[in-house]
Amino acid sequence: MEPLLIFVPTAFVLVLLLVLRSPRLKGARGEMRVNAALSRFTRRGEARLLQDLTLPTPAGSTQIDHILITGGGVFVIETKNMSGWIFGGATQAQWTQVLYRRKQRFQNPIRQNYKHIKTVQELLLLPDGQIRGVVAFVGAARPKTRMPEDVVWSLRALCRLIEAQVSDQLTGAEILAIEEKLQAASLEKGRDTRRAHIRHVKTHVKTNVKTHAKTHANSRASPQHRCPRCGAAMIERRRKSGGAAFLGCARFPKCRATKPLPPHP
Repeated sequence: MEPLLIFVPTAFVLVLLLVLRSPRLKGARGEMRVNAALSRFTRRGEARLLQDLTLPTPAGSTQIDHILITGGGVFVIETKNMSGWIFGGATQAQWTQVLYRRKQRFQNPIRQNYKHIKTVQELLLLPDGQIRGVVAFVGAARPKTRMPEDVVWSLRALCRLIEAQVSDQLTGAEILAIEEKLQAASLEKGRDTRRAHIRHVKTHVKTNVKTHAKTHANSRASPQHRCPRCGAAMIERRRKSGGAAFLGCARFPKCRATKPLPPHP
């Protein structure tokens, strides 16, 4: 009986730790922190805050963490609750998280948020000056490459960015009308909506991976994309600090040959 009394509490603690560390729950905690920080704007006056909004798109749906509507415009906010070092550039398809000795790639959140911005913009028929996308890292993550100004690394920096916007973009009536239109267009929250959205995201990711692999296969088959030093395939690469793409040897780091990326026909 005594071993059982020890095992059950230990197992419960281990399961609890696994649940608390799950990406979904970690993301939810980050969104709650952002929601609490942005609520200061709604308490001041006419600003409106919408959280966890799923909007329909021609290809399926898109899920938006936060939309803050203020006199300074509409802010579409993507939240990342992450730790470690973050490497990436504005135009890169994927960024890299380095946590201790572990490296993990994730979708460029700027690109991810771009779809959110365009969906909201097309729904509301807003000009570019009245809508702005922001990526907010709210964990202990820190950038190790130069990042755009719309990527912030604390809740304080997020609030400062919003406060810096000129406050005469939208009137009180326009703010309320935008809120009503977004709520009317949003899909009903629930398990079915979330599952449908996850299926759409997974299908989109698989399609991108297959397209990427096919592009590289075609590149390797072309004689003009052979390494001038060792004859191996030359594949498209991009430096961690960003900048223009180029062709690099697939045998890197054993072979460091590079070539300019040929112009598109």
